[in-house]
Formats: sequence, structure tokens, C-alpha cells
Amino acid sequence: MMRRLPLREFYELEGAVFTEQAGWEVPASYNGIDAEVRTTRAAAGVIDYSDRTKVRISGPDRVSFLNGLVTQDIAALKSGEWTYALILNPKGKVVGDTWVYGLEDAFLLDILAGESDRVLDHIRKHLISDDVTIDVLPPVAHLELHGPAAPALLRRHVRTQSTPGPGQFVEVPINQKQSMIVASSDTLRLPGFRFISWTDSLYDVWRAMSAAGPPPVGNGATPVGRDAWNTLRIEAGRPLVGLDMDENTIALEARMESAISFTKGCYEGQEVIARATYQGHMNRLLVGFRIEGDTVPIRGDAVLADNKQIGNVTSATYSPTRLSVIALGYVRRPNDAPGTRVVIETDGWQLRASVAALPFVPER
Repeated sequence: MMRRLPLREFYELEGAVFTEQAGWEVPASYNGIDAEVRTTRAAAGVIDYSDRTKVRISGPDRVSFLNGLVTQDIAALKSGEWTYALILNPKGKVVGDTWVYGLEDAFLLDILAGESDRVLDHIRKHLISDDVTIDVLPPVAHLELHGPAAPALLRRHVRTQSTPGPGQFVEVPINQKQSMIVASSDTLRLPGFRFISWTDSLYDVWRAMSAAGPPPVGNGATPVGRDAWNTLRIEAGRPLVGLDMDENTIALEARMESAISFTKGCYEGQEVIARATYQGHMNRLLVGFRIEGDTVPIRGDAVLADNKQIGNVTSATYSPTRLSVIALGYVRRPNDAPGTRVVIETDGWQLRASVAALPFVPER
């Protein structure tokens, strides 16, 4: 039986069409992908990610333990700060990714639902003599607000003493014992915020954010399903663990330099990353593709140049913003130059395409 989001019944009243992801029943769409994408880019969209796994890491050795496992400098992470990090295997390839929140006496990890079992197995395997406690928390409410109107909506509907800046979060008191995390988010290369709460208080946040339609018509954000979020993600050039990067992908192949500290000490996979950085390039790289026509390729489709396979597609969608089919994937160098003409083979068809610089849509 599929697990349900805390606000599932409310989404049904909003007209959500549901789908299954990693054992959870989640909204695929409300008002169609195109409308949800356009409204998010013009104003704001709100999406539920309560299926993501939250893990609390505490204990006297928590800093050294986690710092040896992830690519970011956890020792420098202060309370009230967050960072996005990768978890690599000894070959420098991607086991998973996580947002890491610095709490007063612990770290909070926020992991994609479909990847959390593998990531947790990897973390636990390294817990030998460290004085560390790993607690997988019960499902908690998690909403995300993205779009140019997001800061105004936050100020209007959530009582925070300050707006969290890049890499920051604040804890907003709900009652005498509980609080809600409000964190900045740049996932879609738009102004954005994440809301995480251990109570049903996010029901009120959702109601306030989505009331009366999107600005400037109303005073809220449009509900966004997973299909539109995936399109927004691809437009932003953000690779997704499990689709665009996995244990066959060296982190630098996925252009994940922003998730890596190149000044911290040792962590698993660090030698490979350092060696590849010193050599100056990878043999293959993540790129974008702009595809002619209206056929959307699928993950694994071959990318060819001069009748030879040079790579594969990993994610693809129709972009309402670019009014064309776009995709992410990998090609062997030197075919990564924007404008390089390629052919994508899908279901017996050959689609003409060109390599595109990422992101497809400029950051705002």
C-alpha cells in the first residue's frame, strides 16, 4: 500500500492527479504542466515534498563523522546554516545527495525518498567506533515555495524575524515546544524557500500560500505537481540523483563542483576528485540538448555524432519556457561544446538536436 502525504486529502480537493514515487502517492499535476511551469516562473509555485527522508545525526563525534562522508565542509557549518552535499564511494562516484542543516546539537539530513535506503546503508556502514547516533525521523511536513514572488509571499504569510539568505535557515516558533524550519532554496535557480515542520502547521502555510490564485491575480502561489517540478528542474539544468547521476557517475562529470569543497580535508572519494581536478578535465560531461520536433526522448536513448555513439540521454521534457523539447545527458569530450550537432535515437526514430549550455533558463 502506498504511503500518503500528510495533506493528501487537501490536494485532492485542489484537483490533484496522483502518481506513485518511491512508494508514496504524490500529486503529479493540478492544472497541467505548462500552466504550473509558467506560473511558477512568472510568480510562484508551491510543492509538497513531505516524502523526503529526514535523518538526525547527533553525538560528540558527529562533525568528524559526517565531514568524512560528504563533499562539503561540515566542520565550517554553523547553526542556522545549510549546505547541499554529495555522498561518494571510494571511486568518486555518486551514492546520493543531501541537504545538511546545522542545528544546535545535531545535523539534519534531508534525502530524496527513493534514494534514502541506499544512502543510509552507506552512512551506517561507516559508523564503527564513532560516538554518533543516527535517527531516521518519522515523516514530517515539507513544502517548497519557488518563484520571483516567493520572498513577498514569505513576508506576507510567515512570521519570521528575518528572511533567510543563501545557505541560511531560521526556526520559527509554532508553540512553546515546537518550531518550523524556513530555509532559503536555490534548487530551481529561482528565489525559493523550504518549510519543514513536525506538526500539522504546514496545512495553514499551504492554505495561505495557495489562497486566491497566483499573484498578481490573487495573493498566493499555484500548486505544483511533480511533473511540472521535473520540467522546472531540467530547465534549471539540475541533475537528479537516480536519473542524471548515480554510482556510475563521477561527481565532476555531472558538473557538481558547487557541491564540493576543494579546501577541506579527506572524505570518501576525495582522492579521485582531487586527481581529476588536477588533470583538468573529465572524459565525459553533463550537457543540455535542444531537440527539434515534439518527440520527447527517454532515459538511456543513445546520442550520436557522425554515426557513432558519444553519449546518452538521462532526463527529457517539453519546456513551456523555451517552447521546445529539451534534455539532459552525457557526451564524450570534445562533443560538449554548445552548438554541436547530434542525433538522438529513440524508439526507432532519429531526432536532430544540438548541445546546449546549462541552464536552459537564466538564473533569477
